[in-house]
Amino acid sequence: MSLIMSKPYPYYIFNFRELDSTSSFLKKVAGFTSKPVLCSSAYQHQGYGQQGRAWCSNHNDLMMSLMLSVPSKFLTTSGLSQFIALSLASSLETVTDQLIQVKWPNDIFIDGGKAGGILIEAVKTNHDESAIVIGFGLNLSLPLVSVPLDYPVTSLSSTLDRIQLINLCATNLIKALMEPLNECLYQGQIDYSLLNIIDWQKSDYFRQNETIRVQYPSGDVIIGTYLGLDQSGEALIYNPSSPANIIKVNSGAVQLRRFV
Repeated sequence: MSLIMSKPYPYYIFNFRELDSTSSFLKKVAGFTSKPVLCSSAYQHQGYGQQGRAWCSNHNDLMMSLMLSVPSKFLTTSGLSQFIALSLASSLETVTDQLIQVKWPNDIFIDGGKAGGILIEAVKTNHDESAIVIGFGLNLSLPLVSVPLDYPVTSLSSTLDRIQLINLCATNLIKALMEPLNECLYQGQIDYSLLNIIDWQKSDYFRQNETIRVQYPSGDVIIGTYLGLDQSGEALIYNPSSPANIIKVNSGAVQLRRFV
C-alpha cells in the first residue's frame, strides 16, 4: 500500500498482480481511513458486474475499484451512477481518438462495441457513514474467450499503459465526486440530480427515438422507442400499451438492447 499525494486529494493505492476481485478487497478493508482508496490488479479471477454476472478479462486489462467514505444519504443522490459513468468516459476521451460512449445504466462502449462496465456498491462503516465502492473494468485487449453477446466487444487503444490509465481515471473521478460529496457533508443531502442530461445525450450509445428492446429478468421483451433519461437517471421508453405510454427503467436487472 502507498499514499499517492495527488493534489488536492491524496489517496491510498493497493496494486496487486492477482486478486479475486478489487471491489471485494475494498469492501473487506472499508473504514480504515477517510481518504479515498484505490485498488488495482493485473488480473482478477472472480470479477463480477451487474446482478453478480461474471466479468471476464485478460491479464493486464484495466481492473480497478475506488472507495470513498461518504454520508449514507449521498448514496441516494439522483443521477449518481450516470455521473460516474460520464466522468470515466471523459477521462478516456482524453487518451484516444476512438469513439467513447455510455450505455444505460453505466456501461462504456468504444467504437460501437462494449469495452467496459461500472459497478457501484455501498458498504456500511458506522451508524451514519458508508463507503461507496466503484468498480471499473475496461478491455485493453480483445477477450481471448468468446462470449455470446448482442453486440460486438471492443477495447481501448491508448498510448498510456495500464497503471497510467488507472491513476488518470481515479484522480479525475475523485475530483469530480468531491464537490458534490463536500456539499452533502455540509448540507446533509443533495436535493438535485448530478446527471447532466445534455452531456449524457452527447455520449449516449442509443439515439433519441431509436427503437429498442427492453429485456426483463423473466424473459419478457417489450419493443419501444428510446426517449433518453430523466433527471433521476431512469431510462424512458415509449410504448403505447404501457401505463401513460411510458416505461421507466431504473434497475440494472432490466437490459436495453438495440432492435435488430
